[in-house]
Parts: sequence; C-alpha cells; structure tokens
Amino acid sequence: MSALRYESFTVQGAAGTFDERAAEFVRAIDYGFLDEPRGAELEIAQLDRFRAENTLLTAVYDDAQPAGSLAAGRPVATFGDYVGSVGVAQGATLPAQMVTEVTVRGTHRRRGILSAMMHGALERAKREGLPLSLLTASEGGIYGRYGFGCAAYSTEVTIRVRDGLGLRQEAAEALRAAGLTVIVPTWEAFARCYEDAFAAFQETTPGQTGHTHAYRRRAAGETNAWAIKGHDERLRPLLVLGPDGAARGFALSKFGGFKEQPTRLKIVDLGAADRLAELALWEALAATDLVEELVWREAPDDFALGWALVNQRDVSRGRRADHLWVRVLDVVDAFNARGLGADGAVVLEVQDRLGLIAGEYTLGRDAGETVCAPGAAGAGAEAPRLSLDAEALGSLYLGTVSVSELVSYGRARVEASAPAALDALFAPSRAPRNSYTF
Repeated sequence: MSALRYESFTVQGAAGTFDERAAEFVRAIDYGFLDEPRGAELEIAQLDRFRAENTLLTAVYDDAQPAGSLAAGRPVATFGDYVGSVGVAQGATLPAQMVTEVTVRGTHRRRGILSAMMHGALERAKREGLPLSLLTASEGGIYGRYGFGCAAYSTEVTIRVRDGLGLRQEAAEALRAAGLTVIVPTWEAFARCYEDAFAAFQETTPGQTGHTHAYRRRAAGETNAWAIKGHDERLRPLLVLGPDGAARGFALSKFGGFKEQPTRLKIVDLGAADRLAELALWEALAATDLVEELVWREAPDDFALGWALVNQRDVSRGRRADHLWVRVLDVVDAFNARGLGADGAVVLEVQDRLGLIAGEYTLGRDAGETVCAPGAAGAGAEAPRLSLDAEALGSLYLGTVSVSELVSYGRARVEASAPAALDALFAPSRAPRNSYTF
C-alpha cells in the first residue's frame, strides 16, 4: 500500500483567474459526487466560490498509483472547511466550522483517509475557538463516529392552490392587520434586500446556516450560482415588506413547465422573520396564474400553514430528510449562546471518542438566565446527571431530539431525575430548520 500525501491550501490568485492545483480539486469533487466535468469556465466560478468563503481545501494524493491511473495531481480524497454561522436560538447566532466537499475515491476506501482529514479539521477548529462544526451529508451513516449528530430535518410539502390559498377568515384578517406588502422585485432590489431579510429570518430560526457566495449570487439573479454543469435555472423572486418598508421575508420559485401535470410552482428558497410574513409569501405564491400546486422540498418539521387554511388537506407531506449535522466543539460557549428552555440545572457527562469535549459540565438557568460552566461544582452538586456521547449531544443541542427519546433508546442515561423532567430544559423555541446545503 503506497504512502499518501496530504496538503491543505487555499485558492491562489485574484477572482476570475485559474489555479491548476485547486482546479484538480474541483475535478476530484465532480468525480466523487457523480457530476459531469464542468469545464474551465465553471471551474473558475467554483474557484471563486472557494475564494469568497476563504475555504481551506485539504487534498490527499497517491503519488505511487500504477501506470494508467489518473495523474498524480488529481486528489484521491477531498475535504473543505470555512467559517460560517448558524442560528442557535431566538436572536442568537454563532460562528461555526462548515465542513464541505468531502469525497474519498472508491479505490482508496478503508485506509483511514476520512478520519485523518476530519480529526485534523476538528482539532484545528477547536484551537481556533469555534464552538460548533456543521455539515450537510449526502450519506447518513458516516459522521456519527466523529461526534456529529443529526440536528435538523426538512420535509417535502405540496399545497393545492387551484383556486388560490384557502385562508380561514381569522388568518386573512390577521394578515391584513399586519400591514405587509408583497412585491415582485427587480433582481437589483432583491439582492439589496435579501441580506437584511435573511438576517431577520436566521435570527429567529435555530439551525439555519448562513448564506454563502453562491446564495448571494443566486439572489443577484445568477442562473447557475453553484457553477455545476447543467444546473442553470431561471427563478422568480418575491419580497415581503413590513409597514416600515423593511424586508421581512423572501421567496424564490421556478415554474415546472406545462408538460408536468398538475402544473407546479417549485419553491427553491423561502424564509421570513415571522409566521405572518411567511403567510403573506404563501398567499402571493398561491395566486400565480395557471399554477395548481406549490411544492417545497425543504419545509421545516413545524410547517404550520395548514392551521391557517379552511381545508388542512390542501397541505400534504412527503419525504423527510436530514438537512444539518452538528458537532459541539465547545460545550460552554455553545450552551451559553443557545440557552436553556426552562429554569433548572443538570450536569452533563459527555463521552467523546475524539477527546475534544469529554468531561463534566454544569448547565443551569435561573430567572431566565443560562450559565454553563465546566465541572460539577456549585449548582451541579445537587443537580440531576445526564450522560451521553458527543453524537447524541449534537442532536440534543438544538432540541431536535428530547432527553426522554435519547434515554428510551439507550442513547443517554439520567440519574437522580426522571428523563421527562429534563425535556423542558432542552426544548427549542421552534423546530430546528436548515434550508441551505453547503
């Protein structure tokens, strides 16, 4: 078995210029994700994405491959990470390591390559003071061993709108009283308002990751923001404005075409600062001529539009999929920002096979103020104890799973308390949601 060479680097050169080593990295990820080679123009666009996020690229090379193999300059494995953000509670966001572009060529599996790349990246993020590491996964059984827990889900919903949105009278009255206005903006106006609208949305949405260069390009009207061959799409923007004229939400959609029956408007992105701003967007989308259904693949678990409708059966749910994995790197900073859902105290006993957060921590909330500290002194001396591993903690962090559920399946253990008594401590203000892939 030949020795492998690991290199970490950022894309060199100014925006719009070529970097051959980074371009080979792009060709490797295209191969790993079963995409067609994108060609030089789109490769440069992808390099600009990496430049914009200051993504650190880690590539693994096998210099001793047999004759006839791909050139040694093409990585056999890839890994990227950059610093982004995530909403963790009402009004609170945290910086986070965003893990992306993870591939290992099939011919080089079971050689510890992913573990080496992941361990190095997580240790570096912890040294740099990042409290969380995040990823979205194309395969679900890989990342738990590294302490990532599934932390947000999305569900496909279909809304029948042949005759518009059938709002209940009470919902329609509440919407009118809110003084909201929905507009079809120019792309220039949409790009300008999107930043503020997204910020308001993220601050109210636990689990929502920050936008990136690609999402900003899409908000400016780019038809292939991810620079992937064959992924051009022409979108329809909407903005909802508050009584003060400030953007309170946004939506992007695309028409499925008349060959598809029933005719559908597919929601590509939608976010709002509150329920009524979101309802205003749905009402406007449902009023689109010639459209019989609205389809959204990334609705949150607590999607509640049905409660505003005369006929709840106008909303049907389809496939549910995970859409965010969380790895806690600093328990104290993470929970002090996230807070607890009720007054009380608990001692966490965390097991971590990577050793990054193993130990005891006291979490307490008194009069609405949360304090997390290492060890079990003070309030922790009399508090119940919750023992779990880093993966389970990643799922518990945003409230995706309850303590009772973890205990019932042997994923956690509670001492000196009933599990249900701890559920309120970790309950979220709303179901975690992440609509962005990175």
